Order: sequence, then structure tokens, then C-alpha cells
Amino acid sequence: MAFITSGRYASVASTAALVIALAGTSYAAVKVTGADITDNTVSTKDVRDKTLKLKDISPAARSGLKGATGPAGPVGPTGPTGATGAPGKQGPQGETGAKGDQGDACLSSDPNCRGPQGIPGINGTNGTNGSNGADGAPGAPGPSAQYVNVNLANATVQDVTVGTFALRLNCSGAQNNRLFSLAVKGSGGAQLAGVKGIDDHPNNVLAYTTGAAMSPDFFSSLAAIGVGAPNGSATFPHFYRLGGTLVLHNGLRSVTLVYDMFLDDRNNTGTCAFRGSAVFSGLL
Repeated sequence: MAFITSGRYASVASTAALVIALAGTSYAAVKVTGADITDNTVSTKDVRDKTLKLKDISPAARSGLKGATGPAGPVGPTGPTGATGAPGKQGPQGETGAKGDQGDACLSSDPNCRGPQGIPGINGTNGTNGSNGADGAPGAPGPSAQYVNVNLANATVQDVTVGTFALRLNCSGAQNNRLFSLAVKGSGGAQLAGVKGIDDHPNNVLAYTTGAAMSPDFFSSLAAIGVGAPNGSATFPHFYRLGGTLVLHNGLRSVTLVYDMFLDDRNNTGTCAFRGSAVFSGLL
């Protein structure tokens, strides 16, 4: 700071004293400005301690008052957590990771390996009907029925059991004299009704009925077709047929047989056939 000469300061003090004396007991306030002070006349001892402020000195003097930077102070306590900020924008998609190892095999029987059942699919359209298959073989007869199917060459006799009764079929005769006959055996009686015919011609048919008392010990003749039955001429080259119903019965049971007897001599061989279905009733 610049020093102030004492001569100027003495002059100021004298002037102040004179003004106070003239005022008597009254106090006159005197304002001293920079114009009343001679340059470089005020020294540090003329300034009251601790009265100058930083704003009272020049910027250059202020900078001179700065000392070296002191050491950093201790870290202050952590402040309170601030409010959560708004979410940031989604970042770009990362690169595809490496393929993982294959898992263990899973058995379909393990309930933990099965996923939930899917929704049933819609029904498909119906397909077209296929063609009918070939007829199957005749089934076995039931407990109250029997199927009879017999083919005989000429000069052949065959017995057929039907329930508790028996039929004897006899295919016989020399050339042009073929004959196919039917006989029955058993306890009771037999009634036969049918139509005889030659070559299935409507002008060569004849209604035929007959009956017989049966014996369990021998066969009783019942019907025949061919020579003399019904015509007496040569059987070649014709065929003969007798079809109808045969009932065999006694006091406990009965058998109803729907039958067809056939004699074929068109090839002069005289073969025979007997076919029918028997139905049982009563105690069999």
C-alpha cells in the first residue's frame, strides 16, 4: 500500500478541530473525500484494523493476496439418491448366440416330454364308396338250422343226417334212363310238397305232393325225378328239377327242409345235386 505524508494528515486534523470548536456543543459532521487527501499521504497505521474489505482494494491487489492452492478437503457424505430417470431408447439387437448343445432324448411315454394336446382338426370330406366285394363263403349254420349241399356222380348213393332224421340220395340209371331218388328214415312221418319240371320250361311243370310213415330201421322211398318221373321217354338231353318243402316230424320234434333236387343229363352223364336249408323246432 502507498504511504501518506504526515503533513497533509496534520492539516486535515487541524481543520477538523477548528470546525468542532466553532460548533460549540453542537456536532458538525464533516465529509472527507478523496479530493481532501493528498496522494500517497495515508499510511497503514492511519487505517483502523480490520476495516478494509476486499472490495476496497484493486483487482491487482486482490490477485496478489491469493496463496497457493491448498490440499483437497475430505470427501463429503453421499447425497440422497436422485429420482429414477426416464427409460432410454432400446439399443440395437445383439448378435445371434452360438447354437446350444442338443438335449437328451425324450421318450413319448414320459409325461414330462409331451406337450399339451393340440386342437382337433376339422373333419375331412367323405371319400367315395368303394365297389362291393365278392360274396363271402356261407357261414356255419346256427344251433337250430342246417345247410345241406350234396353233389353226386351217376351210380352214387349218399346218406345225409338232418337232426334226428336221415335222407338217402341215390343218383343212378344207364344212358337215357337216369333217375335221382330220395328216401327218408327215422321215427315219425314225412310230408313233401313241390313242383317237378323238365328243362325249367313252363309247359313242362307238374305239382307234386307225397308222404310216408318213417321207420328208424330202414329208408322209405319218398320222391324221384328222371325216367318215368314224370316222363317215360329218354332222359338225354334234358335236365330235371323238383323243388319245394319237406317236413320230417314226430311227437317231440320237427324239421322243415326247403330243398331243390336236380338231375342233369344234358351231357348224357346223369349227375345229381341236392341243396337245402333245414330249420329245427321242438326237442332236438
